[in-house]
Amino acid sequence: MAASIGRYVPGSSPLHRADPRVKTLAVAVAMAATFLVATPAQALLALGAFLGLCAMARTSPLRCLRTCLPVVAALVLVSCLNLLVTRTGPVVWSLGPLSVTEGGVDWAALYSVRLTLLVLTGSLLLSTTTPTELTGAFSSLLSPLARLGVPVGPLALVLSLALRFVPTLGDELEGVREAQEARGGDLGRGGPVRRVRALASVLVPALTGALRHAQGLSLALEARGYDPTRPRTVWRRPKVRGADVALAVACAVYLAVLLAAGRLG
Repeated sequence: MAASIGRYVPGSSPLHRADPRVKTLAVAVAMAATFLVATPAQALLALGAFLGLCAMARTSPLRCLRTCLPVVAALVLVSCLNLLVTRTGPVVWSLGPLSVTEGGVDWAALYSVRLTLLVLTGSLLLSTTTPTELTGAFSSLLSPLARLGVPVGPLALVLSLALRFVPTLGDELEGVREAQEARGGDLGRGGPVRRVRALASVLVPALTGALRHAQGLSLALEARGYDPTRPRTVWRRPKVRGADVALAVACAVYLAVLLAAGRLG
């Protein structure tokens, strides 16, 4: 089965062995920090952080890009809308009522870099952390909210299941697309209207499959006696080791350097 975004890949790399709580927090900080990127120096720092995480996960950056390519391509396409809506700076290209300015080019490039690094960094967390570890990490990190009456356990389970449904839905879409092509359907030809109609023939069965998976999941949870009102138990409690502390310190240093680079401009 081809690798897809959100699918866990078994391994024994340092990032696989890291404490799920520290790893989740570090990756979340790295993902949030991508929105601080505003200069070429900060972009290089963010790229360096991503490459460092790839080295820890013992995976190729190109492999991450291949697994995330459909999502990255869609986000880059959306980012390129800045070319048409931003009207700052001198005009670099025009055609009738349409024009592209330097400001539009800058913003399109900036958001493309931000969103690409955001998706690639998040994919590393999902590919090196099991669903059980993600649920435990979310539950632990969100535990302070329990004092405010927030149902932390069910919320953590919903978050982890939502992330884990990403590869499942991807497989569902791919299966429907292959079935349509096997029946003689051509989804890649014709004008925009025809392509939208062809897309509907894929999305409707995929949505039906997603609802079927959701129903099966609810039945599985019920059959296993899942009760959201009872406290969650674990077989093996994770322990923070020296490597985890080093990862947290490196994340804090990266954030400080990124902020300093932004101030220096």
